[in-house]
Amino acid sequence: MSGLATLLRLQRQRLDEVRAVLSRLEQERAQILARERRLEDEFRAERRKAAEPELAHVFLAYSAVVAKRREELNRQKAELAVKMDGVRTKLQEAFREYKKIDIGHRRRLDRLAAEAARRERGTLDEIGLTQYRRRKGGEPFTP
Repeated sequence: MSGLATLLRLQRQRLDEVRAVLSRLEQERAQILARERRLEDEFRAERRKAAEPELAHVFLAYSAVVAKRREELNRQKAELAVKMDGVRTKLQEAFREYKKIDIGHRRRLDRLAAEAARRERGTLDEIGLTQYRRRKGGEPFTP
């Protein structure tokens, strides 16, 4: 395996690792959004129940707790957004590096293939010239 092929494989692994980190962060974001939806659903249900006069005073305390939970969820979302931006930047860098190596590797393979084709054409040309000379009588035919 050539050095470029090894480097390409290692860079692909790095790219996959960064993608996995981003995927975990996206899952974490989805969990936060799900908690936020559950909190809002629960809040609406409690607000409907608070329409009863004897539960109205309890709702004020509950709404303060919900406000704190919202703040915490918003803080978590903001922190996660910063982390995700950083990981996306790393992903872009890793992909750019991967493409550089991939293009270099492909060019090297193309050069090697072109060189092999050139050598083969030279060999075939020599065989053709030899056969032509033999048919024209330039060289005696020896089986």
